[in-house]
Amino acid sequence: MKGHHSIAEAKSKFSEVLNLAKESPQFISNRGKEVGVILSIETYQSLLKVFEENLPTSKIQKFLNSSLSLSENIDNELTIPVRKSRDLPSFED
Repeated sequence: MKGHHSIAEAKSKFSEVLNLAKESPQFISNRGKEVGVILSIETYQSLLKVFEENLPTSKIQKFLNSSLSLSENIDNELTIPVRKSRDLPSFED
């Protein structure tokens, strides 16, 4: 079957299997059971991009992202007023 190889066949024809992977995924089987797949780098990157775009975003992540975008528009300097000394009560009799 084109696109399906045993481990032994994939090992012996590794360069050929890699070249075939540029056109379509190449499935590797062990004793008739599929155990792996070889993809072209373009296919892999495309799948990775789709996966990352569809990851669920937690509420805290959304909050942090919006907080970061808000902080870009705010002056981040905090002015702390100088403390004035005050009279301390005396505890003497």
